[in-house]
Amino acid sequence: MLKTIKKYAALILALMICLGAAVVFISCENTPSGDVPDVSDDGSADITDAPTDETEPPVVLENFEITPEVKIIRPDKTDDTVKAAAEALAKAIQESLGFTCRVSTDWNDREGAEIMVGNCARRADSVKFNDEFYPDGYGYAVLSEDVINISAHGTENVYRAVKLFITNVIEKKVTELPAGSNNLKNNEKPDVDYSINGQQIDSFVIVCDDVTEKSATALKEYLDDYLLAKVDIVTPAEYKGGNAIKIGAFGTVGNGFRFKITSKTEGGSLVVTLDGETGILREAAAEMLKNAYMTTTLKKAAFEVPESVYGYSRSSQGGTGLYQISSEEKELAPGVTYYRKHYNNYENKNVDVFITVVSGDSKAQFGVNVADFDTGSGKEKLDVKTVGVLALQLESTGVDVLAACNAGYFHKSAGTNYPYGMQIVKGEVIWEPNSADTTHADNWVGVTFDGKLVSGNAKEYESTYKGKLEYGVACGSYIMQDGKVKLQRSLGGKSCYTAVALTADGGFVIIVVDGRPENGNGTSQGCSGFDIVTLLWDLELEYTDAYILDGGGSTEMVIENGKYFPTQNSPSDMSSGKRGKSRPVSDIIAVIIP
Repeated sequence: MLKTIKKYAALILALMICLGAAVVFISCENTPSGDVPDVSDDGSADITDAPTDETEPPVVLENFEITPEVKIIRPDKTDDTVKAAAEALAKAIQESLGFTCRVSTDWNDREGAEIMVGNCARRADSVKFNDEFYPDGYGYAVLSEDVINISAHGTENVYRAVKLFITNVIEKKVTELPAGSNNLKNNEKPDVDYSINGQQIDSFVIVCDDVTEKSATALKEYLDDYLLAKVDIVTPAEYKGGNAIKIGAFGTVGNGFRFKITSKTEGGSLVVTLDGETGILREAAAEMLKNAYMTTTLKKAAFEVPESVYGYSRSSQGGTGLYQISSEEKELAPGVTYYRKHYNNYENKNVDVFITVVSGDSKAQFGVNVADFDTGSGKEKLDVKTVGVLALQLESTGVDVLAACNAGYFHKSAGTNYPYGMQIVKGEVIWEPNSADTTHADNWVGVTFDGKLVSGNAKEYESTYKGKLEYGVACGSYIMQDGKVKLQRSLGGKSCYTAVALTADGGFVIIVVDGRPENGNGTSQGCSGFDIVTLLWDLELEYTDAYILDGGGSTEMVIENGKYFPTQNSPSDMSSGKRGKSRPVSDIIAVIIP
């Protein structure tokens, strides 16, 4: 903070020398409402730069000024309760005061003012303050003009101490809290009662075959410490009825990676079941229950667990682990359903997914449209168009287009915009598969003249399907073959993805996943290629083959809306500093009714 003051002092002096006189007002940096700091694995959090707002004065606690330069220190980077409390404080400061503070575990960073969260023993006055607690007490104190201590007897009470400070100081925007003042509380009954679907959590038991299983013990510790709700673990033989969280293979899940969470009322009692075939899956289910449905804020206490939801364990094949939060659907035509789904991953980050499903008995079928050659520029290239424009052009040929997404890879960087592989439209073969490129152009999906949806590689096209396809388009790597998960290449890492899958009933599915929010205004974190498999499983359909299509900035889905095809997702290309710009592409997959 001292360095900052010196810097501004030098600036003011320079202005006064050059201009004669100037009055400079320095205010806190403000960030837009709702912009909560991202805390990394090592506990650090970046400060968000934003325009200055001189209408909102800083909060001053006597000589302690809460500014973006204030650090929020937590002593133990591994303790989830203290970490959550520190992050909740940073969020409250941002929401009430309009700027962010750093959250850190770097005890060696002694420069500047700081708010210490947890049993911090670095300073003598902090140790003395901690010794003053009642048994199981909590509270806060202004130790000096640059240190505030928020602490408790036992980490389970740190959250209460932070809540007390937020309620008394941050939300009220207190302007006077002199050094030496403190506020201590006994461990009285919390002013919130935590419940699941209306049933108090402290009335539950955890039912598990093995009372030492990690999933059961970890869930018990979470309830005991984080939510301050004491529960016991019992075996199925010991369970005599009542509210329960059952952990174990209580049903059939299948697929090897999938687990299930259900909730239902039995004889007036609520039973939540975490169902998985292995201990790893049950651990994943318990983690999902905590992260998706029981993560509390300082004021939220009523949790709603859905009747049924699937999740997937993290995989050595590159999966990040996803669980569905919500789903909206719309019927585009009989047998054609559009879904907009919101998932979370195991970093508790949002993933937005857009899906169109065409059933095998629908009149709708698989279609393709491609960009024309650019005849006016004098250069040999394709006149690429956005997905919406290509869908509109296809509809002008006399077919009804219901939805569309980007399709094959193309030579954008080379400037020709040529496709990497197959393009067939209404029987006209524009480009054939490229057997030399097995990850971008060798594979393809098409529909025969008699309406059969098929797929294969360049060799199978030459031997079986040449001259027989009405529509066809190149695909990237396969992720499923003959109904089984099979990855042609590594598809790890989170990004924007487009994919197509063929179903056993003769239908197909197109999927678009948003990603790349780090440099723009998007919120979806994207997923891995393997995660596309989990998204397909969630639809509970039977598949034959599935392929990755062109992704990244090309990823886009549109659905028909009167005369236009509005984009449903948020493409990752930038326009005027914001994501959401549609990228022109060389071809599309369309859902059409001939």
